[in-house]
Amino acid sequence: MPRLRKASYVVRNIKSCIFKMIKIFLIFFVLLSNGLESTCQVLTQSKSFDKNVYRVYSWNYSDRYHSSSIDLILFTDNTFKYYEFFPLNHADSSNGTYVIKKDKLILNSHLQEGSIPVHITYVDTPLTNIGISKLFFPTNKKGERIQSVYYYINYDTSFNGLYDPLLMANKPAPPIIHSIKLKCYHNSFSTAWIKISDTSRFIRVELDTDLNFDDYKEKHFKNKVLTLKGDKLFGISLTMLRTTSVLRNRGLTEGTSATEHYSASVTGRQ
Repeated sequence: MPRLRKASYVVRNIKSCIFKMIKIFLIFFVLLSNGLESTCQVLTQSKSFDKNVYRVYSWNYSDRYHSSSIDLILFTDNTFKYYEFFPLNHADSSNGTYVIKKDKLILNSHLQEGSIPVHITYVDTPLTNIGISKLFFPTNKKGERIQSVYYYINYDTSFNGLYDPLLMANKPAPPIIHSIKLKCYHNSFSTAWIKISDTSRFIRVELDTDLNFDDYKEKHFKNKVLTLKGDKLFGISLTMLRTTSVLRNRGLTEGTSATEHYSASVTGRQ
């Protein structure tokens, strides 16, 4: 009996420790999530000498070794350009249209999920000598191969319908393809479902854009609502929130003008 009591005591202690660790992890996760979600920057309006520019909003942090910045340029034709810069030479950008309703600024990127136009052609020979597959990597209008995408096939968006040409040896495309849908790995861009009319030939896919998604990452805005208060703009959050937290913890000071790698040539600021 003493041995059974001791074993029962040990089991209870182990369970108690596991529950405590789970509780601590959950609390830490909630606090971290709330902290990241609330990490928004306050952009300040700056001057522009370009008659085609309606307003420019900027933000930056910097020290001797790092910098992080945002530029949002609103043009008079209700289009915008957006640039984000981080340490380690990381950048995001976007362009699209905007609407101002009272104190709200609403952004919509040109490229939205399901909006990438595609041209399909059918050929009699394989598109690659790596292996025989009816479907290979798509290209853009420049003829550049785009490898940061994958396909869903035959109206199946589960794992069973997923096909990545890079892994064709492990998971080949099905022999009969009735429809395809492209998606990008590092953002939400995709095509609509495309019907394949010739199921017996090889399929060449061309995206109707000059962009190469392998080396281009665009920040995605869909009905993004920002708040205008005087010369301030509230509601923009950096894509790399961890970078922002690191910069803040280093005791950086906030500035009112962002780095001008791209926007200076557009806005003509001095």
